[in-house]
Amino acid sequence: MGDLNQLVSHYGYAAVGVVVGLESMGIPLPGETILVLSAIYAGTHSDLRIAGVIAAAALGAIVGDNVGYWLGREFGYPLLLRYGRYVGLTETRIKTEHRHAGAEVYLVRRFEDLEFDEDAFDLVVSSISLHHVKDKASLYRRIRSFMRAGGIFVFSDQLRGETESNHGVNWNRWLEFCRLPGNCTNDEIQSLLDHAAAHDHYTPLSEHTSLLHDARFAKVDCVWRNLMWGIVTAVAA
Repeated sequence: MGDLNQLVSHYGYAAVGVVVGLESMGIPLPGETILVLSAIYAGTHSDLRIAGVIAAAALGAIVGDNVGYWLGREFGYPLLLRYGRYVGLTETRIKTEHRHAGAEVYLVRRFEDLEFDEDAFDLVVSSISLHHVKDKASLYRRIRSFMRAGGIFVFSDQLRGETESNHGVNWNRWLEFCRLPGNCTNDEIQSLLDHAAAHDHYTPLSEHTSLLHDARFAKVDCVWRNLMWGIVTAVAA
């Protein structure tokens, strides 16, 4: 803190712009900290103005972002090929990612309406969405048709208890957590309950496992479970 205060008091706007700019390039420097300190300094001294601090930080961030992008575009790929193995990035993986860079497609669509070519994906991931689908058997068959053999399907979702009493215990413990101070308001909890009653179709883990096997997935495993919440993995057979 003391060193940053000295930087601000001696170099003013330049210190703010340079530190924020270097941080924006990807160098781990305390850009946010020097910005806060310079704002406090500007409020207690006459040689800095808050408008100048904002302008210096904005200019530093814009220049740093663009310089960092240019450096990555010009030198990033060969550097990754040379040193990537030290962080677990093999040459094959790097070249595969580089070949597909820019080919991302983002869709907003119901699961049931997804259309892709067969064997199009090596990995399919879903996050807290499948409990909105009633006919999971058809969905899992469709997902499998999109995947290459050996591909991995991972989903995190809310799971139904194997018995009604177990499901009730999980729900009540989840609601107890929601009611803890600072977590959810009563209106938010009621909205959650209304939404669940109208739109959610919870499925027990045993049924997920059976449906996934029927859809030609293998090695189905629940790798994490806490009350209603779970993470399930499966491999396209």
